[in-house]
Amino acid sequence: MKKSLFIIAALVITSLSYGQDKIFAPTPISPADSAINQMADALVDFSSVAGAQSYEIQFDLSETFSNPLKVFTTYSAGNGIELLYNTFYHWRARSIGNPGDTSAWSSIRTFTVIDIPSLITPVDSTSDQPISLKFSWQKITGSNGYDIMIDTVATFSSPVVKTVSTNNIDTARIALYYYGENFYCKIRAYHSKDTTAWSAPTYFRTRKTPIIKTPVDSVVDAIPTVLLQFKSIIGSTHYEYEYSTFSDFSASTLVKVPLSAQIIIYPTHPSNRDTVMQVAADTLPFAEMVYWRARAMSLVDTSVWSSVYRINVIPAVKTLYSPAEGVTTPNTVPTFKWSKINGCTHYELECSPDPAFITDVRIDTILHPTTTHDTVFFSVTHNLVKETMYYWRVRACNTRYNSNWKDSHFTTGVNLNVTDFSLENNLFVYPNPCKERLNVQINTQHSMEYNIVVNNIIGQTVLSKTGALGSGKTTIPFNMNELNNGIYFISVQTGNQNVTRKVILEK
Repeated sequence: MKKSLFIIAALVITSLSYGQDKIFAPTPISPADSAINQMADALVDFSSVAGAQSYEIQFDLSETFSNPLKVFTTYSAGNGIELLYNTFYHWRARSIGNPGDTSAWSSIRTFTVIDIPSLITPVDSTSDQPISLKFSWQKITGSNGYDIMIDTVATFSSPVVKTVSTNNIDTARIALYYYGENFYCKIRAYHSKDTTAWSAPTYFRTRKTPIIKTPVDSVVDAIPTVLLQFKSIIGSTHYEYEYSTFSDFSASTLVKVPLSAQIIIYPTHPSNRDTVMQVAADTLPFAEMVYWRARAMSLVDTSVWSSVYRINVIPAVKTLYSPAEGVTTPNTVPTFKWSKINGCTHYELECSPDPAFITDVRIDTILHPTTTHDTVFFSVTHNLVKETMYYWRVRACNTRYNSNWKDSHFTTGVNLNVTDFSLENNLFVYPNPCKERLNVQINTQHSMEYNIVVNNIIGQTVLSKTGALGSGKTTIPFNMNELNNGIYFISVQTGNQNVTRKVILEK
């Protein structure tokens, strides 16, 4: 009898154990109950359960889960699929173990799906935007794409309204074409089951004209091919600048500037970097006040002209160095030296005993030097008359214009010996500023010794050379590569003459 009772009790216990769940239900973790602004593929997370091989998640509009969206996953988290925007959802989860072994449902939580995306850029109420503009927005994951509507009126009802559809990304560059125009834009998201409402409109304005950067207004002594630089407007197909010697541009020259002239300045300095158009001027006339302005073009529009800037073009060679004004030189075969003007092709040099340059005029044409130093040298190949005052003048030329003449005069001496040699008039130190190599050139008709010392700004000797000069032109090079940037003094001694020149080292 006792044995029978024991068997019956064991059967009852076994029956009760099979009637209970063998695996626990998961516990919801996130999102928090009643969470808002969840994505269209809302991620729900819950505790993992020992013995669970997978999980089932249900999403439904009803708390009875009468028509649920079912998601099965091997992880203790899962995403909804194309949930309806701006909609209140219930969700729950349960564990699945061995076949036939399923837990009870977890507790129920709720959340609401986000209603609309929001634009990040362009920032509302901004101006000076490019006409090809990068739009960015808050991405709603679980969406298939976005519609962006843009118009020049807030009602989005003008003839130029455009709607751009994108894939599931969060940026798009859109061509707007029009300069100085007010624009309104809005965005919505969509997937195969739903579309959000439109976002609130954002307002912005495109830039109306390029902005001139250099040269500064009313710049003086500009070279004929001065570098023109103005701020570009992204989305333009090309640009034009116009220049004239008349402030009303009643007679002018129009120059097309292609996109290939566009550069980025200060590319490694984000706070200062800028995209500009940079082009050499169209060979402006010497000694003139030139007015210039710029504008941009797109496929369908032309910007207004920029502000008008003025350029005072250099009238003539700035300095005639040697022979110096009024000097008496023993050399009847002098070397002429003057400051160069970049943007020139050549120079014309005239030398004559006639101050009117009518009779006995020697004319020479000297090509513009390709070196970086800022002076031009020319040695005559014939002897001048002794004890005679000579007048000389130089003008700069290019393929279109000639500058004004720059005049000077000197007198040839009678004795051509060492004591009459003028080191001041026959010493040339170039380039200045220099980078790595400095040249000291001495022109003489006689052999003589030289001593050259390079001192830094505190008087210390850093380089020196001695040697002998032959007849004609002698160039003594110095390697400045090992010296620090700064100011140096070059002292040159020949016989009883000593001349010092200042040089700037900029590597």
